[in-house]
Amino acid sequence: MKNFDQRWQIVAEQARLVPDAQAGPLSHEFITRVLARRCETTADAWDELIATLGLRALVVTSVLCLGCGGYAFSEWYQPRLEVPVVDSSLTSDLVWP
Repeated sequence: MKNFDQRWQIVAEQARLVPDAQAGPLSHEFITRVLARRCETTADAWDELIATLGLRALVVTSVLCLGCGGYAFSEWYQPRLEVPVVDSSLTSDLVWP
């Protein structure tokens, strides 16, 4: 089964061109090979899927954390244009020796 991927692409392209009414029944050997190939690649497919979705999840999580942090900072930090006024001085309340 050399060059399986290349042959698979050629056969898949030919199958797309044939209408459903003209398609004949599949041979038992072909079905067996396709199912065997599928059973071989399930672990790799899951690894690739998790790696792809994991990277996207990391990016989305980072953006959400930055957005939440920015919102929290905007609530905490309120710029004021006026000079803060102190009603009573701290030095007058202290007892000096």
